Amino acid sequence: MVASAACGETARRPAAPPSGAGEAGAAQAGFSSDQAGMSSGGQAGAGSAAAGEAPTTGHGGEGGVAAEGGVGAEGGVAGTSAAGAEQGGEPSEPEPVRPNRVFVTSQSYVLADLGGLPGADAACAERAEAANLPGTFVAWLSSSTVNARDRLGSANGWINVRGNPFADRAAELLDALQVYYPIVFDETGERVTSRIATGTQPDGTVAPHNCEDYTSKVGTVVVVTGNATGGSAVWTADEENSCNQAYRIYCFEVSRNASLYPTPSQGRTVFVSSEPFVLGNQGRTAADAQCAEDAAAADLSGTFVALLPTATESALARLSQPSRPWVRPDGAMVAGATSSVSNAPLASAITERADGKHVGGVPLFGAEDITQKAVLHCEDWKNPNAAVSVVIHGVAGYTDARWYAAVTAACSDPAHVLCVEQ
Repeated sequence: MVASAACGETARRPAAPPSGAGEAGAAQAGFSSDQAGMSSGGQAGAGSAAAGEAPTTGHGGEGGVAAEGGVGAEGGVAGTSAAGAEQGGEPSEPEPVRPNRVFVTSQSYVLADLGGLPGADAACAERAEAANLPGTFVAWLSSSTVNARDRLGSANGWINVRGNPFADRAAELLDALQVYYPIVFDETGERVTSRIATGTQPDGTVAPHNCEDYTSKVGTVVVVTGNATGGSAVWTADEENSCNQAYRIYCFEVSRNASLYPTPSQGRTVFVSSEPFVLGNQGRTAADAQCAEDAAAADLSGTFVALLPTATESALARLSQPSRPWVRPDGAMVAGATSSVSNAPLASAITERADGKHVGGVPLFGAEDITQKAVLHCEDWKNPNAAVSVVIHGVAGYTDARWYAAVTAACSDPAHVLCVEQ
């Protein structure tokens, strides 16, 4: 990790389940704009999808049926007819604003060969044109003279090329760290898992390392890279990698100032504890109490427990109804069923606290395998100085397997817990 980002705060804006929609993705995912609603529902999906990935043919909207492996939407936000005056005498509404798109380039570039930010912007324009994506696109790169966040101008509201909401307000993305669903796809709709050069910190400002303003190919010079499958913070600042390699870049459309009002998903709520869990005599019982306290303070209904295994019980064994989906407090879908959580990637990163604040890069107590009894568990979470003094940490912000098992840490190292509704 490049850094552990501080907690951001945001209003709890609901999010729709990920959609497989393409050009009409905003409508099919149940979006509306500042001016008017875009649709009342989408086309039912057909086909299958990997865990955590939207099916390529779309999700069900109003009355729709989810594709196998996907999740059906509850229904979109009803739109206002622009032809109302003709059909029923009602005043017509302005045309809705389509959200901006954001994608990862399908091509990789040696940063020093791009020709600075203008060359990177040209690469984005070329990739967008090749994929028939209209609009003006800029590269998500920061230099010593301009921050990436300022390159977005007055644009707001981004969806990935499959139509899934990425971020609404630029301030929510960069100051409050709220990411709905990962960028993850290139301009052609193919899933990307490689490193993405950004030279940019989680708040959208220039990182300490950016290949000397994208002029150096020296192997010992590095650039901050992001994770295209990641959520809060890690999507833009995850690692540092050598400047003598070729990287993909993010391309943000900046044509529109749109707002996303996705329909929230329904299911089992999961959130990050507000404070790190301190191991002690009560073990997992104390972690459960912390989860219950956070949920009560945020007026979340249900019984919540810590997603911690013991020597005699797996973490998932604590939960009933294995077919029940997992969702964040803001309504973003995490997984279509409890039984599929172990099959990363997740649909969205678990980064939200019960109070609506998002965190990125913070450690989470986890285990080697969420479906198995724990081998490393600090004497059932009771002893920070256990004889076997190591434990597995996950990291908030990842959607791959590292969300629950990323690194080995000492039992005495502070970490948050994941709280899940039983």
